[in-house]
Amino acid sequence: MINVFNVESPLQLKMAQKAIEDLKLINNALVINMSNSTNNTNQMVRVLDKALFSKIIYINESKSGKKVKTFGKVVSPLLSLLKHRVNYYFYGEYRNKHMRRLGFLLMPKKVLLLDDGAYTITAQRSINKTKPALLPNVDKVIRPNLYSVFKFTQYPEGRKNYFDHHALVPKKVEIGSSVFVMGSKFSEAHIVSPDQELKFLSYVYNLYKQSKDQVYYFPHREESQDKLEKIASIGYTVKTMTLPFELYLQQSRDYPSVIASFASTVAYNIFIEYENIELVNFDITDFYIDPKRVVSANNINAYYSEIGIETIKIDKQLV
Repeated sequence: MINVFNVESPLQLKMAQKAIEDLKLINNALVINMSNSTNNTNQMVRVLDKALFSKIIYINESKSGKKVKTFGKVVSPLLSLLKHRVNYYFYGEYRNKHMRRLGFLLMPKKVLLLDDGAYTITAQRSINKTKPALLPNVDKVIRPNLYSVFKFTQYPEGRKNYFDHHALVPKKVEIGSSVFVMGSKFSEAHIVSPDQELKFLSYVYNLYKQSKDQVYYFPHREESQDKLEKIASIGYTVKTMTLPFELYLQQSRDYPSVIASFASTVAYNIFIEYENIELVNFDITDFYIDPKRVVSANNINAYYSEIGIETIKIDKQLV
């Protein structure tokens, strides 16, 4: 019997490996979905601990720059997995239909959704609203259990979170006087316009530049170089990242006084790990182009406010 992990980002891979260690799982197979993003691939390579997996399958989701849409092309390299009985199936992207379909074909005993950034908060609410399917194995996949650092008060009937929150004890660290601002691919993903993104980033920079030693910008792995040059011209010191931010912080021990972000997973991960780093979550939904995306952001901002992370709304009129 094997366990199968299906991931497409460094965070999902990090959570997969933590699940293996926490749940003491053996005979683990890993499916890594590769994309056109060199930074995403490089960070996954650096996070990967090959010793935890007896089998690793790489799926190229892109071909000649175009997304592979045919499930057959995605599943063909995975046929060897169908020969095994599967105990746990962990998948990282709730919205990825290929990951859900593989979960149905493998017929695992248990299905768990790994963290996929702060979207996990919205996914959890979607799972709660999803009606049970006619087939039990489909229901497992569309209403999975969770392995998530995010702690919720309500789960669908018969589902639970397998993450051990009792093991989380925030620690005090020696902090500096700088501010770290977490980047995101807002304009690259067409969530906000490029001009509007630079406007609210300028607002945040001006908010901190007088009172703090230095304001650093930590890019998302899929931000464009052209945009980063414009961000540097605002006054930010743009960092070059080769690791997910949380791992960078652990290894460098370069602790700031403030971490500012925009509905980012980083805010929660720092919240549960460090006791004395100030966290500020900026609500920028006024700048969103697509109203549908506002729903997800509002879920995240509300959750952060509920657990005590300071949330400041930036209105368009302020910038």
